[in-house]
Amino acid sequence: MNRKSLLWMITVAVVSIAAVTGWMFTHQSVAAAGEAWAIKADIAEACSCKPVCPCLFGSPSTGNPCEGSRLIDIKQGHVGGVELDGIPVVVTFRMGGFSKYWISDKATDEQAKAAAELITHAFPSFKEWGIVSTEKVPVSIMRANGRMKFTVPTATVEMKAMEGRDGKPVTIHNMPAAFLDGYTQYVSVENSHESAEVTFEYSGTNGFTSRLEADGS
Repeated sequence: MNRKSLLWMITVAVVSIAAVTGWMFTHQSVAAAGEAWAIKADIAEACSCKPVCPCLFGSPSTGNPCEGSRLIDIKQGHVGGVELDGIPVVVTFRMGGFSKYWISDKATDEQAKAAAELITHAFPSFKEWGIVSTEKVPVSIMRANGRMKFTVPTATVEMKAMEGRDGKPVTIHNMPAAFLDGYTQYVSVENSHESAEVTFEYSGTNGFTSRLEADGS
């Protein structure tokens, strides 16, 4: 077999493997240097820490480690010319350990790659902890009667709003991070995840909803 034939066989094999494995990739940057981005999103998260999660204030975790899942429900957003309005993203994480990105399967492949880039811009800690993978999956979101639930195939978060003395939600103002605007306190009913990297299940731990509006280039 000559060298040209061997290279052709290797190329065909690589393309075939990619087709069989479907849409899943280890995170790579897709935005060109200096490309503009912007995001307006509703945030929801449950973690393993006791309420209120001290990590949100830069204090040591009570979760040992702090791990959970965060919903970034993009209302308006883009990276360069790729529009991301209405694309929800869930990130399962272990603080300082890993992050896994779950992009709504309603996104095109181009949008999914751009959404992963946008989340990395808006939440740089996820990249610092190590992005294990990015995958398109069904994302379910439900809000009703002071309850919040979101799911992907490997993770579920369900939580209920904590009531203050007057029966109104408990809110915290002027939180340190930009993504914590409009912070409302929740308590987890279920915060679970199962994958090759880690399996966890919690209840009665910290949860919250908030908002994010940010942009950059």
